[in-house]
Amino acid sequence: VDAAIHGLVEPLAKTEIGKQGGWNYSRGKNKDDAAPATFMTAPTLQILFEAARAGEKVDAAVVEKALATLEAARLPSGAFQYGTNPERKTGKGFEDVPGSIGRSPICEATLYLAGRGSLERVRASLEAFFEHWQWLEQRRKQNATHIPPYMIAPYYYFYAQRHAAQAIELLPEAERAGYRERLTKL
Repeated sequence: VDAAIHGLVEPLAKTEIGKQGGWNYSRGKNKDDAAPATFMTAPTLQILFEAARAGEKVDAAVVEKALATLEAARLPSGAFQYGTNPERKTGKGFEDVPGSIGRSPICEATLYLAGRGSLERVRASLEAFFEHWQWLEQRRKQNATHIPPYMIAPYYYFYAQRHAAQAIELLPEAERAGYRERLTKL
């Protein structure tokens, strides 16, 4: 297991986006200047947090850059950009709150776990998730990806559930049962 962890952590450090930090499956021609995908960067950071807890050496500079890119992708509404691009925040489509509810809980949970977020933000991401759930449900089992108005892809449905469940577990114990029940009903 230790060897496997090392064999998995090292490539993450090597494949970070050089300029901004973070990760993206699609980098285009200039691989060091791509927009980090928040939905990839947040869970990758959590993997690195776990590896560090297991005693693996994790490059602090890689983590710092990735956390900074998540913070840079947060909009005042609580939504997160799909790909971090602070100069082009529109608040529309992917960046509107309904378009972000699949990734906002994981982004807020990751920032909270890193000491750079708050339970209030985690809770707000969950409230937005529940308020706008119908947009995820509408796209479940559908063809095509990133359909307007919020550019939601069908696979967000499962991604969103998993990360909302994790965010719930970060809340104070007295709040968890109510949130778990709401998620179970969906």
